[in-house]
Order: sequence, then C-alpha cells, then structure tokens
Amino acid sequence: MASGKRENEVQGHGMGDQIEQVDAMVLQYQNQKLIQQLEAQKAEMHALEGKFKDLRDKQISYDNTLIAVNKMWNQLVDDLVLFGVRAGGELRCLQALEHEDFSIDDALASCPPEEIFLCRLLRSGYVDKNRGSISVKAVQEALSLRHSAIVDLMKHLQEAIAARLARNELLASALHGNLSSEDAIVQLRNHNGYLREVISNMREAIDVVHLKHNRFTDEISCYIDNHSREQSEIKHLSGDLEESMAELEESRRKLVILQMQKHGPSFINASIGIAVNGSISLDKPADKTMSWRELKDSVDEAKGSNFLSSVLSPFLTFSNAPSLLPTTQGAILAVINAHYAFEKPYQSHLRLKQRPHAY
Repeated sequence: MASGKRENEVQGHGMGDQIEQVDAMVLQYQNQKLIQQLEAQKAEMHALEGKFKDLRDKQISYDNTLIAVNKMWNQLVDDLVLFGVRAGGELRCLQALEHEDFSIDDALASCPPEEIFLCRLLRSGYVDKNRGSISVKAVQEALSLRHSAIVDLMKHLQEAIAARLARNELLASALHGNLSSEDAIVQLRNHNGYLREVISNMREAIDVVHLKHNRFTDEISCYIDNHSREQSEIKHLSGDLEESMAELEESRRKLVILQMQKHGPSFINASIGIAVNGSISLDKPADKTMSWRELKDSVDEAKGSNFLSSVLSPFLTFSNAPSLLPTTQGAILAVINAHYAFEKPYQSHLRLKQRPHAY
C-alpha cells in the first residue's frame, strides 16, 4: 500500500510538472503574440506619426500662403477704400479698413485644427457646435459675402469716379464760357462745396489711417520691447549656464580627486578617462623601470596645470619613497600622459619619449 501511494504521488508530481510546463508554454506563446501585436501597433503608430507630420507641414504651408494672400487682399481693400475717398465717395466704406489679424492664433481657438484654414479663409471663428465642423453651406455663404463686399467696393469706386468726371465736365464748361454767368457761378459754388466735403472726408480717412498707424506702432514697440527682454533673459540664462558648467566642472574635478584619495593608485587607471572628459586612451603601458628622479622631473614639468597638480598631489604624498611600486609609477605616468594628450598633444609627449630610462 505504501509503495502504491508513493507511485501515485510520483505520478501526481509528474502530472503537475507537465501541467506547469504546458502553462509556461502557453504563457510564452501568448507573450509572443502580444509582442507581435505590440510591434505591429508600434509600426502603425510610426506610420501615423509620419502622416501626421506630413499633414502638419502641409497645413503650415497652407497657413503661410493664406496669411500672405490675406495681406495682399487687405492691401487691395485698403487701396479701393482710399481711392474711393479721394474720388469723393462716401465714408461708409471706411469700416472696411478694419481687418482681422490672421497671424494671431488666439482668435482661432474655437476652430478644430483640421479647419483652421477655413476659419481663416472665412474670417470667422464660428463652428457649428451640433456638427462640430464647418458646413459647406456656411463656407459658400461666407465666400459669397466676402466676394460681394469686394464687388460693392469696386462699384462704389466706379460711381465715385463717374461722379467726379461729371463734375469736372460741368466745371470745364463753366470755365470755357459754355454756360451763362449765373449758371457758371452756381456750378462754381457747388464745386466749392463739393471740394469742402471731399476735404472733410479725406481728413476723417486720414484720422482713421493715423489710428491704424498708431496701433501698428504700438504693436511694433511692444514687439521690440519683448525682443529686447527676451534677449536679456537669454543673455542672463547663458551666464547662469556658464556658471553652472564651471561649477559642474569644479565638482567633477573634486570628485575625481576625492575618489583617488579614497581608493589610492588602483582607482586612477579606471578614472583617468573621466579626468580628461573621457577622450583619452591609455593603452600604452608605463615603463616600470623609470627611476624616481626622472618621474619626479616629469611631474614637475606637468605642474603647469592646477588640475594636474591637484590630481598628482595625493600620490606624491602617498608615495614619497625613492622607489615607487610599478603600479604607482604607471598611475602617475598615466596622469601625465593624459594631461599632455588633453592639453599638449605632441610636444611634451615627445620629450618624455626622448628622455633616457634608468635600467
């Protein structure tokens, strides 16, 4: 009975191990499937990011083109309005001189990103809240309204020019004696009143233009002030950055010195790359038979650098004996070679190689 129980227990353990192996294989298979799905999603995400970047670049190009076209369009409207005033037209068209600034994005905050172009084109930030987008009918109505406004300005200018030509013909007839004296006097008086009205209208138009000029001047002054302030902030931040870099360099040097003082000469071969910004390769072994006097002379020549003196000072105090261990000799010579490779790449290195060694 006991042996049967043992066999049952062994079979039970075997079945449990097989179930665990099957579970592990299932989990591994599911993990592989999940990894494949994750990789596919990553690829799709990268593709969508590329498409989004392309669309964003196109939108920026469209927006820049639209801003340039609107500037020229607004200039055309201003010219038509001012020409109409000079021709003796009414002042009702002066309201057309007030244009919206299409380079300001705050007025377009209500527009979704994909419809900013249409919002700028329609000179409106209105979006249908029920549909969440601009309808085709609204686009057509806005374009029709803008087109009709330009047509009205053109008609107003044509009417003003026609009225001016008719007045000039009557004045020419009066001056050439084609009219009676009474009619000529009436025409001159009428023309005098007309000129007074034209002058008054031109003064009002000039006042409007002056207001726009003052507004633009204030905006330019604000921009110049902001630019100067930003430049001063950049200069201040640059100074802070330089100070932080200097403090970081000093802290790095102190850290190297403290680590070498703590670990001794065994640390220098690992930290010498850090001491010279990680740009020096110290594969060449030091001469183990160099005498203390020659090594001391090399150290004295390299004491021109404060950093090198601070690095070597713990080893000079630590190794004051005439005969140094080979590892200590190699460590000090490695510091010297690293210093010359970092600051004086060739001259001092050649002097060290030409100096005779003591055997």
